Amino acid sequence: MKIIRKIEFLKTPKFIVFLFFLILLLGFLLRSYYYILGDFFYLPDQARDLLLAKDIAINHHLMLIGARTGVGGIFHGPLWIYMLVPSFLLSGGNPFWTLIPMYLLVSLGIVAAGFFIAKKLYGNFTALIFALLLATNSNLIGVSVFTTNAHVVPLVFVFYLYFAIQYIRTKASKYFILLALSIGLGIDFEAAFATTLIVLTLLVLAINRRLPSFKTSLFGLVVFIASISNYILFEVRNHFTMTHIILNLFSSKAKPMSGYEQYANFSYRFMDRFGNFLNYLNNATPGSALPYFGIAVIFLVAIVLLFRFKKLNYKKELLFLIIIPFLYYTLYLFYPYPLWQHYILALTISAA
Repeated sequence: MKIIRKIEFLKTPKFIVFLFFLILLLGFLLRSYYYILGDFFYLPDQARDLLLAKDIAINHHLMLIGARTGVGGIFHGPLWIYMLVPSFLLSGGNPFWTLIPMYLLVSLGIVAAGFFIAKKLYGNFTALIFALLLATNSNLIGVSVFTTNAHVVPLVFVFYLYFAIQYIRTKASKYFILLALSIGLGIDFEAAFATTLIVLTLLVLAINRRLPSFKTSLFGLVVFIASISNYILFEVRNHFTMTHIILNLFSSKAKPMSGYEQYANFSYRFMDRFGNFLNYLNNATPGSALPYFGIAVIFLVAIVLLFRFKKLNYKKELLFLIIIPFLYYTLYLFYPYPLWQHYILALTISAA
């Protein structure tokens, strides 16, 4: 009887919550080495973000766009800068106490969001495993000491995947509209990744073999436009400068980035993206614990499960998750510049 009671206790909500907080604590400890020493990476991006936050907090200058990207003439959205303003004011502009609370909020927020969303979709056991994978992921741990706007995208992507899977399961209009909203928010933080969510949403519709109603599509379009309205206003005021630059990136007029001229060669890009894809697979596990062969076996098992699932919706969502990395690396073949790690950090979520 005692053994049965112990087993039953392991299934109780209290024990699940206890394990969840243990995972959060593990995630914090793995990310806190520099913080405990009162240190972090104060790089040009972080200094730039603080200056922009100061401009809002002290000079009361509201902004439509945020920091400049690595491509001249293209800018991030301002949400990350606005997120820094409260901690900037509370800390009196202290760099450590302005940035570190946001670093932890974003990094551990990914773990927490992953747990609650996986719990909603697949139950407690899967939620705990998913949270553990996110808490111990080497990519997410590595960026926690120099978080910028791009590192918020995995958090947005967690919710995007939830909305996508729920839309595949239910075809409910609200999830399509929330997909449109999450794309807009993702573009604000890192457009190089989030714009490809538009293609991913088309994949969701293709898997569903059903288009949303005209009313739903229109409402989703309005929500998307509203979420990027700051960009639209900026473009109108500046003669669509960013739009022209983005279009030129994928045209024959695009000039190779200085020092990275080799990326103009498609064959070189193909091998580079393939190498990135292998690293993506290898870094999907805690501390890159599994070799490429082990990850390949996991993919094969997932494909076998496609034919074993009796529920059609489970087959659809598993197919969706399997296709994601292949789709992204195919799309990035046409991007004639280096594929920086923060562009694809969010893929860590789908890998886990």
